[in-house]
Amino acid sequence: AAAQIIDTEQRFAAAVAQLGMRDGFLQFVAADAMLIRKSAVPAVATLQAEPADRYWLDWYPDRIVTAGVGDIAVSTGPFESRAERNDRRSIIGRYFSIWRRDELNTWKLAFDAGVHFDKRECAPCLAPLAQRSRKDWALPDPGPDADGARQAELRFEQAQHAGDRSALTKAAHPKILVMREGQDAFEGAAAVAAIEALAHVDATSRSAVVISQSDDLAYVWGEMQSALGKHGNWARVWIRNPEGWRVLLDWNDLPQAR
Repeated sequence: AAAQIIDTEQRFAAAVAQLGMRDGFLQFVAADAMLIRKSAVPAVATLQAEPADRYWLDWYPDRIVTAGVGDIAVSTGPFESRAERNDRRSIIGRYFSIWRRDELNTWKLAFDAGVHFDKRECAPCLAPLAQRSRKDWALPDPGPDADGARQAELRFEQAQHAGDRSALTKAAHPKILVMREGQDAFEGAAAVAAIEALAHVDATSRSAVVISQSDDLAYVWGEMQSALGKHGNWARVWIRNPEGWRVLLDWNDLPQAR
């Protein structure tokens, strides 16, 4: 399934390069997909309401995880964007995408978000196609499931709301990826140490927890508010291993003040 995601992402990037962001995305988003703008918005309606564009975007996945039955997948990697293809001024960041396989056995984009952390002049900024590589990330390895992903998420949110800065440490997968606006991603133990030093935020709303049919990969997203009253968006990917459900990816789009 990982090879299928790589192929889908390559065709997706080629469509965006040829057609622009609006029309390229419309070929790959699910009917109920959500994109992050200032908040989570329905992808199809939002894209259809936007004018045709010359926006240039390039990316590739350097980490992929798929559910055991291959119905849900998560990919993440670097991206580069420009107002137009020939602009030298680029915005660099990291995206993550959640994919679902539909009834026609086609992978469709269900959720898409990312962080921006650099601006530079380069043409191009990303590695050439032949030098793009993928890192080992994680594989579902289900053990006993006493509570389930929904209970794991609820327990995590309750701990955060109570001000427990160790909530992520307790829930983190060893290969967790933490994404915060304005910074490159943190991974593993360094990610947990970094995130615990950041400002406390509370989830104010969330979607339903979507769980794979193999009960080993799940995701959830919502809105949040910082201690300073700033509003933003968040998402989490959960993976099941022998110790239970663990957070594999934790993202929000609030710039973090130490």
